[in-house]
Amino acid sequence: MSGASDHNDCPQAEWVAALAVHALPAAEAAGVEQHVRSCAACARELDRLRRVVDSFAAWPTDVVRPRARLQERLARRIA
Repeated sequence: MSGASDHNDCPQAEWVAALAVHALPAAEAAGVEQHVRSCAACARELDRLRRVVDSFAAWPTDVVRPRARLQERLARRIA
């Protein structure tokens, strides 16, 4: 369970989450990485998030991959 001191009130916290899941273009990622180097709250947040993201790599792919039928439906909706 997280305590109140674990909450990141930094306005950049949302960008840190995007950085952790590799959802930023390289130019934006560089800016967020620079911010993280100067913000202890965001550095802690990134460390916690990266541990979670890294743990996903150990999951079997059939657990996280949708079935073919669902994947087709999602692709049609996105298109």
